Amino acid sequence: MSDVIWFNLFKAKENEVGIIYENNTLVVEEDFTFKAGVPYKLTLSKNTSDKGVQYLSIRGIVNEWQIENNEKFSHLKEVTNSIKEQEVDTKQLLDDDIGF
Repeated sequence: MSDVIWFNLFKAKENEVGIIYENNTLVVEEDFTFKAGVPYKLTLSKNTSDKGVQYLSIRGIVNEWQIENNEKFSHLKEVTNSIKEQEVDTKQLLDDDIGF
């Protein structure tokens, strides 16, 4: 459940609809699903690219603090801990030396 998704929005041309920032083409690198009943933390930050282009980034991430501390989401603790254990196992595999 520690998946993170980023959306980048760039300054839009003036329009009658009032859209200030947009992204004409969004192509994600892997599937991401917002799951019903899971708390998320959303953030908005303003950035500037190396070429001086200003853009907004929206980040969505599972709110692990809410899962750990809010009784309403306590049923998700086992799922979160299971995923964390799998991530640790995967990292350990990557660190192992390969004998030739």
